[in-house]
Amino acid sequence: MKIPRASFSYLLPLFSLGLWIVLVAVPVTLIYLSLQQEAHGSNVVRMQFGEFTQVISRSHFLTFALKMGTLSKKAHLIEAVNLPAFAVDLLISRLSGHWPMGWTPSGFMPEQWNALSFPFYCLPFWWFVGTGFDAVFSHKRLRWPSMLVGTLLCGFCLFLLFGLRFAISVEEREGMTYPFWGFGFWVALFAIFPVAWFRQRKIFRLMRGANAAS
Repeated sequence: MKIPRASFSYLLPLFSLGLWIVLVAVPVTLIYLSLQQEAHGSNVVRMQFGEFTQVISRSHFLTFALKMGTLSKKAHLIEAVNLPAFAVDLLISRLSGHWPMGWTPSGFMPEQWNALSFPFYCLPFWWFVGTGFDAVFSHKRLRWPSMLVGTLLCGFCLFLLFGLRFAISVEEREGMTYPFWGFGFWVALFAIFPVAWFRQRKIFRLMRGANAAS
């Protein structure tokens, strides 16, 4: 009995969420539990950072854990892996009236909030890319509008990647490693759509040739 292959349109979103759980959810949970343990029934915990002492009330344990679990490097990695989520974030900013600034909960840095929200904002894009992988590796037919949109997104990301590379100075590019990595990563993912398009056209021509020969 042949075991059906799992669909990439489900596997890729699960991969994204799994990465978020490992990088963010687990550390946040551990920090929160550590604060609860340190409190020993008290309503506050005093954290020593060098010469500075921070007093954290029990009502802010979760907020503190969320902030500490989404430090800069980790947040930028989440942003890069889920780069298309910026489009959803832009839409939310427009609808909430915070444009041109993105909406961020009080007390959070933008990159910290992005690390918490982007994996969920990006789920439709992971699903969409998964349909492209299904078309290539699972021999599922992909309709031409999907192939067109995916190809255009690939070209758009490639355009932005080259724009960042050549349109800004070396000084401006310092500290912008994650957008380069993110755009390159999503160019590679969206490239599955022109590959699927070429493959389906090739199969169609072969089938048409076989029908003509018969």
